[in-house]
Amino acid sequence: MNVSRRQRGRPKSDSKRRQIFGAAIGLFMSQGYERTRVEQIAGLAGVSKQTIYSHFKDKDDLYQAAITYVCEQLGMPEGLAEDKRDPLDVLTEIGTAFLALLMSDDSRNLYKLVVANADTHPDVAATFYSAGPRTFIDRLAQYLERKTSEGILAIDDPQMAASQFFSMIRGELHMRAILGVGPEILDEELTDYVTSCARLFVRGYR
Repeated sequence: MNVSRRQRGRPKSDSKRRQIFGAAIGLFMSQGYERTRVEQIAGLAGVSKQTIYSHFKDKDDLYQAAITYVCEQLGMPEGLAEDKRDPLDVLTEIGTAFLALLMSDDSRNLYKLVVANADTHPDVAATFYSAGPRTFIDRLAQYLERKTSEGILAIDDPQMAASQFFSMIRGELHMRAILGVGPEILDEELTDYVTSCARLFVRGYR
């Protein structure tokens, strides 16, 4: 009976955490970390303050956990190294998804939030990097290493090459989006840019 009761409780607990994360991230993004109070998060999430403190020891703990959760949801799917398609097709698809993610309102707001609080919360900034950008780089590096071992690509340092690829994909478009300057960025512009980056990358390492 006890085991069954615990098993039934886990999904409910996970659901509560997702509610709390959703409310916390929304408020952190709209109000900033300092101005957001636990009482506000509890109210928006539809839970009590005690429920929040039963999951997280304080607001700092909730902030770090929420950032980690969002990064994991936005992360690159596993199994990339097993993809058998031509690298140009794979990299174009990955680059398109990555840039679309970077340009989304939620992603840009999350990035600004972490950067704005990096000095006061360096651990959260490190967590954001590890759970977000680093995950993308590591999984692409595994794919590039696999393609090199198969003789399809010739890459001496897959980790550096993966970093190069994503840095190239971010480029000016992401900077314009973060700063809110320049003309509106159209989908066609994103597609053309990613395709050009993928072709250049594959041509250099084929």
